[in-house]
Amino acid sequence: MALTCSTGSYLSGGRCLRCTTIDPNCSTCDITPACTGCDASFYLNNGSCITCSSNCTACTDGSTCTNCSSGFYIDGSNACVDCTTAINNSLTCSDASTPLTCSSGYYVNGGGCSACSVANAAWLTCSDSSTALSCVNTHFLNGPNCDLCNGTNVAWDTCSDASTPLSCVAGYFLNSGACHACTLINANWVDCSDMFTAASCASGFFLNGTVCSSCSAVDASWVTCSDANTSLSCAPGYYVNSGSCVACNTVQTYWVTCADASTA
Repeated sequence: MALTCSTGSYLSGGRCLRCTTIDPNCSTCDITPACTGCDASFYLNNGSCITCSSNCTACTDGSTCTNCSSGFYIDGSNACVDCTTAINNSLTCSDASTPLTCSSGYYVNGGGCSACSVANAAWLTCSDSSTALSCVNTHFLNGPNCDLCNGTNVAWDTCSDASTPLSCVAGYFLNSGACHACTLINANWVDCSDMFTAASCASGFFLNGTVCSSCSAVDASWVTCSDANTSLSCAPGYYVNSGSCVACNTVQTYWVTCADASTA
């Protein structure tokens, strides 16, 4: 038979029963039995445990909060107020004018949160106005600063650090951690996605699937074209007509060159 019980229990008929049998949120109680203390976020009212107000983690009664959830502060009326309503872009604060932490991309600056990008346009996140923590994708973190990927290598567009490109500028493709010129694969490739796939072609060529084909190979009179069916300009002695090249001398036998079917 028990004579005394541990905290959180009371003696009844020689047995120790949990205080939660009195109230599910009761943490301490006496032999009466009556609840004498409640779990966090509850307060004792006439022997019952009542929930504290919204975002309040400790209180003495229904209108007096003594501690708030993270991201809230106690105002003059002992209520919990969202830090972001008092300080833009704040995450946590001690009062309506003192931020403790800020949203991603902002840093604590006196009584407010300032954007990292205002300190430096290349900064994505920072700890203060002189220390970057992460950078926009065209830059990489180098100590407390963000350095331009393209400044390390003119062929780099984005990178993770000073030795690792993630993507390349137009005219280059990424292969084995380096940017290579598309023209090394084919002199007529202006841009490409990899060593097997052209993305755009030099003048006089058109994109034909994954390769660049010669316009003049479609028709000897074609100089430039958009595809295998559409000429854009013609060799001397021809003019463009509805996507094809027509000989000037078919309009007038004595025309050597012409701009169109009506202009020699």
